[in-house]
Amino acid sequence: MLRATITLASLAAFAAAQSSPCFERQFGTLLTMADDSVSPPQTLPFSFPWNGSLVNVVTICSNGFVWLDGTTTLTDYTPTEAEFLSLAPRIAPMWVDVNPALAVAGAGVWVNSFAPTATSAGRFVVTWDRCPYYGTTNSLTMQLQIDDTGTVTFFYDASTYAHTSTGISGMTQGNGAIVNNVDLSTVPLNSGAAPTLYEIFNGGVGGPLDLAGQGLQFIDNTSGGYLALPNSCPIGAWVPYGSGCPKNGTVYESFGTGTCDLANTSIRFINTGGGYLAVTGGGLDPNYANVVPGIGEDTNHPGLPIGFSFPFASTFHTTVDLCSNGFLWLGTNASADYSATLAEYLSLTPRLAPLWRDVSPQLGQGVYWDTTATYAMATWIGAPSYGVANSPNDFQVKLFVNGDIEFNYGQISPAGGTFGGATQTIVGFTEGNGAFDPGTVDYTLVVPGHTIGLAGRIPLALDAAVGSSPQIGSAFSLELKNIPNGTVLSVFALGLFQRNIDASIYGMPGCTQYVSLDATILALTGGGSTTSFSLNIPNNSGFIGVQLFAQGLSFSPGYTPIGVIASNGGRILMGL
Repeated sequence: MLRATITLASLAAFAAAQSSPCFERQFGTLLTMADDSVSPPQTLPFSFPWNGSLVNVVTICSNGFVWLDGTTTLTDYTPTEAEFLSLAPRIAPMWVDVNPALAVAGAGVWVNSFAPTATSAGRFVVTWDRCPYYGTTNSLTMQLQIDDTGTVTFFYDASTYAHTSTGISGMTQGNGAIVNNVDLSTVPLNSGAAPTLYEIFNGGVGGPLDLAGQGLQFIDNTSGGYLALPNSCPIGAWVPYGSGCPKNGTVYESFGTGTCDLANTSIRFINTGGGYLAVTGGGLDPNYANVVPGIGEDTNHPGLPIGFSFPFASTFHTTVDLCSNGFLWLGTNASADYSATLAEYLSLTPRLAPLWRDVSPQLGQGVYWDTTATYAMATWIGAPSYGVANSPNDFQVKLFVNGDIEFNYGQISPAGGTFGGATQTIVGFTEGNGAFDPGTVDYTLVVPGHTIGLAGRIPLALDAAVGSSPQIGSAFSLELKNIPNGTVLSVFALGLFQRNIDASIYGMPGCTQYVSLDATILALTGGGSTTSFSLNIPNNSGFIGVQLFAQGLSFSPGYTPIGVIASNGGRILMGL
């Protein structure tokens, strides 16, 4: 890889990039794409110059790239550098396993084309709009543009997250291309004499993508390759973070060393619509059959299909991530966390934990994942506690189509595995993300009859109105949702800074202050469950890149000691 030298030619290319097309909001036609699919051949309205020849037909893969030979239909969802270099030529804003078939209504993979005119270049545009990563609820929004000058442009929405598996972003002439792995966040870069330039994003990390909210432009370097340059068109975006209150889906029993007393018991948590009622369950289900492959010490197994939409914490889930250490993640998390601590239980991703402790299931009979039309279940059989001789554990969690949850137990060793000089076991479920601590319960004393949550206590939520983004010269609309019945007054708070303050100090336990309180806007809700607010953004380029932070508040007596609840926070990034 050669770092670009700023010559007259590259300065001219940089100037061209500054006048390049911005994120195209006319997405065009929504393709009907299944998981791991390739589109029919797409004919370009121009000839795209590429690697010494002209491309007129391409195919689009759902997994984040375009084949340039017009005939390849491979749908590979496991990115590797070897395949990227050896197979057909392709351009990949992000080759990663995404499933557009599970995108929300109106989202997916779009295609549009613009014929060249006397004053503008011809363009072919592919947009992956809110396409969820396989097995997660995080999504990818990005756009590829190619034009009749040979220029290639990538755009990444500011809300885009990196998947926990490997991804590859860039371009390759394939057919035995030479290795040229770079860091695309350090442009300008020069690919040299061949049009191969890419970055490998390693798995297991997740979190915001370091290219999120940015654009990249690839310009002919006059030597057979490309100069990679920053694009001057930042994209307006709304990026939510955190979670609202009141919390309503957390229960647990915390066991110290040698005290777990759940052997041969069963607990069913009946979904009441606003919470749960704990009753005696049906016992360990012997109909487990399908072994989860690759189970080992501290392993995580993402994307196991539930087979239906399972409701939990105001969200419907179609997959789970199974951790070998006795729990299911309901949401994206690559951690195989073996240290059962209350702080992590409340703060991390939602999880169902029939027996969260450090276990070594690879030394037992196996771990199973089975689904039927009415329930899905994970079963650990003979899984010993880590480092504890003769300590097999048989346990199970069942997810029912109506939202019920059941924990079933056979033989259970009182002793958990050891970490940090202590042993710990946590049994329960939580919506996480800063959940309020309801305190430990003793299941053997409170079941049947224990209630979790109160009807109607759904977290307040703040989101952008459908189709609205913070573009200069427009009104950006925010909606505050899940407002409790009878609420008359709500508030939209705007701040210059992001905050993360435990709002229990104000008399709002379970809530978090996510923004600095620099401005507040009152909203009369009229007793409805939703209210909105519009922020008028001037048509002034000086506002490009400006950001604000927002949060909603609702004056709803009875939900906290001071009668106020709060939503998640969100970042408003103004752009084009």
